[in-house]
Amino acid sequence: LKVHEVWSKLVVFVVFTMILGILGWEANKVAMLLAKKNKYSLLSYMPLENRGHVLVCGHMNDDTMKRFFHEFYHPDHKINDTDVVILNNGAPTDAVDRIMRVHRVAKVVYLEGSYMADKDLTRA
Repeated sequence: LKVHEVWSKLVVFVVFTMILGILGWEANKVAMLLAKKNKYSLLSYMPLENRGHVLVCGHMNDDTMKRFFHEFYHPDHKINDTDVVILNNGAPTDAVDRIMRVHRVAKVVYLEGSYMADKDLTRA
């Protein structure tokens, strides 16, 4: 083999290896996004007996959600048996997801859908 053939084969090998690595990384990110979307678009809220719930519709970012939970679950209101169901058009951001885990995880359900669609309101 000639020297330039060896180097060109090595360069091609390195480039293909990098491409395969990048494709694997990106495919994993796409799979995670699809799994996250499906999780919230397929869920439905099933209330327990003798337990009420509040349906919150519209855009909820992390700041809005923090303020809502702070006010809704404030000790002065004495709300212990009411769940919160959030119905929003998109999947929650990572920040919103973290807030839901911190604030009363058993009492908060996030559903992806529209308040204009009967099938989504039935799930809520």
